[in-house]
Amino acid sequence: MPSPIPDSLIDNLSERIKDLAERVRILEERQRSIMHAINENKSTVLKLRKDYSSQIKDIRENLEDLKKEILGIKEEIVKIKDSLETFAKRVDVLALKKMLEMLHPLRTITAEDVRRIVREEIKKT
Repeated sequence: MPSPIPDSLIDNLSERIKDLAERVRILEERQRSIMHAINENKSTVLKLRKDYSSQIKDIRENLEDLKKEILGIKEEIVKIKDSLETFAKRVDVLALKKMLEMLHPLRTITAEDVRRIVREEIKKT
């Protein structure tokens, strides 16, 4: 028959088993806590991904709108440029102004002015 195991050994083994069971329970609790944190992080990441996807979609739409507006502005600039070609150039306007100043089209001579000029010329001679 096997020899009986002393009580102190059994007590020692029992203490060690209780200690190990407590450690296992602590580890299981830590594992549950970590798994809970991981699940929360997953849901947060999924929510953020959804939000960012929505924001990226909005940004893309805004970019498309801006592209359309820029194209419209370019077309308007081309139209303005084309219409500017039909206007007189500054040099031409200045030349015309000089000619008009030389001609004085609004200044008219009256008969009295002619008589006065003729008298002045006769007196000079």
